[in-house]
Amino acid sequence: MIIKKYLFIAITVFSTLLSVNSNAAEEDIIGHWEDANGNFFSKALGTNDRPRILIDNLVYFLDAKTGEIKLDDGEGYYHTYITDADLIWYKSNDCSGNGYLSNNDESFIEGPFKAPPAGFIFESTPDIINKTVLRFEYGKGAVMDNGSFHSTASIQPDGKYKCEKYEFQHEHYSYDEVEVKNEILNPPENIIGNNKYSKLRFSYDNGSFAIYVNALLPFKLVEKQIQPEPDPDSRIAYQSPVNSVSIRVSSQGKLSYVTVNQGQSLYIGDIKVSKLSTGVYDVTFPESYIAADRARDKLILTCNVNSNNRNQGGEMGISCYKLDAQNIIRIVTEYHKHPINTDFTLGVKW
Repeated sequence: MIIKKYLFIAITVFSTLLSVNSNAAEEDIIGHWEDANGNFFSKALGTNDRPRILIDNLVYFLDAKTGEIKLDDGEGYYHTYITDADLIWYKSNDCSGNGYLSNNDESFIEGPFKAPPAGFIFESTPDIINKTVLRFEYGKGAVMDNGSFHSTASIQPDGKYKCEKYEFQHEHYSYDEVEVKNEILNPPENIIGNNKYSKLRFSYDNGSFAIYVNALLPFKLVEKQIQPEPDPDSRIAYQSPVNSVSIRVSSQGKLSYVTVNQGQSLYIGDIKVSKLSTGVYDVTFPESYIAADRARDKLILTCNVNSNNRNQGGEMGISCYKLDAQNIIRIVTEYHKHPINTDFTLGVKW
């Protein structure tokens, strides 16, 4: 008797796949894939000259023109992970109980046996692939005696399984008495119509199974924009004041002196001081020097109290600010408390 053995490809591939395709680190993402309409499809990773596509945390090789995807085993080999539906083996005679999938790993014949790891596989047949693709999850493989199995189930055109009794018959000059089998951990699940797998399209073309992205082609790789490191030589310097003037005013509202430190010239009579009340003053500058519509935060104002009595001077408060929509700086002091021989200085920069 010859036993069908299709599963070895998927088991071998997934042993590598699961070690390579755990959650991809964000630094491995090089961009994303868009379909022909410019819609986001999936993240891209790898390198710019060998990009891959990431779907459900699994990495695939992608042919951007045809849309075909294959497993990337990380060693330059690409495989499909859908195979022709194989028999499900049961130890009961009515297909009840746990089922098993066959594996043709014959390493136990030639040397120390290494049980294939757990994984999963998609299975179908050419005549039902458009409506039924079954997902199997299986456990770690083990060497088992074929004589301990008494029934098998095979998929039918309607996508259901037919159970048949099985009696092992040994063939001379063969090694079919024992075989590696993997226990099925879940009931076979049809993923066609399952939204989780909506990005995949299964096909049987030219005598072989294939998997494609379910999207409008061709695909386009949009690379991630990497922010460059700041250039220390291209630092932006703070703006230097263009104009700067300092004035001194007595408590009686008399302008003592004016010093233009830099910028536009000012002339005698340009600056006017008005005493509104004790300790409150308006200093008016020419419209050509400080425009009435200049914003407050575009001026740097400094004001200080000057007194020949250090006790009085230390107790006096002073503030200065530009009036809205006017070319006037208002100064408010506490001269009414200590009016003796006191004046103030005002500095304006912009």
